Amino acid sequence: QSVRDIYQNSFLAALFINVFLAPFLEEFVFRLGFNNIKNKYLYLFLSSFVFALFHAFGSFYNLISLVYILPYFALGLTFGIVYYRSSNVFDSIVIHALHNAVILFLYFIL
Repeated sequence: QSVRDIYQNSFLAALFINVFLAPFLEEFVFRLGFNNIKNKYLYLFLSSFVFALFHAFGSFYNLISLVYILPYFALGLTFGIVYYRSSNVFDSIVIHALHNAVILFLYFIL
């Protein structure tokens, strides 16, 4: 609810948080935070799964609501693959920021 309030009250705050702050912090936590896992598949799975849990946590109301994890898992996997292939966290930050900017834009025009 607090995120929705920010969106409705301040476009600039929403822009800063969603396009700059969140991608930077989240990619450091979810990509670099799991960097000590040497198995590529385990790294990608765990970092993506925790990313998905973090984002979908407030949406768990019953067993069927666990499907909310899937789109976030796919995003986390995409960001993880970008980071894993480039070994540069700023690549995944840019992709994450672009994704959030598109979502924010759609939120405000629809």
